[in-house]
Amino acid sequence: AGLKIGLNNKIAYDIAEKTAIGSIHLLEKTKENASSLRKKIAIKGGTTEAAIRELQNNNKMRKIVLSGVNAAYKKAIKIGK
Repeated sequence: AGLKIGLNNKIAYDIAEKTAIGSIHLLEKTKENASSLRKKIAIKGGTTEAAIRELQNNNKMRKIVLSGVNAAYKKAIKIGK
């Protein structure tokens, strides 16, 4: 996504990496659930809120995650046989 908006490879990778690592560390440190943290972090009218709203639009993110989990589950069942 970073490349599509004009960032170079290094910057796009660094932003994605730092965002993921930072989110995981915050979840571990606070012991709060992701939904609670999201509400604290996503400032009204800010960039994080805009991104989350887009991912929640028509359950896009939910559908993607469920599809991925379902594919992994089916593969695990197949491997386990």
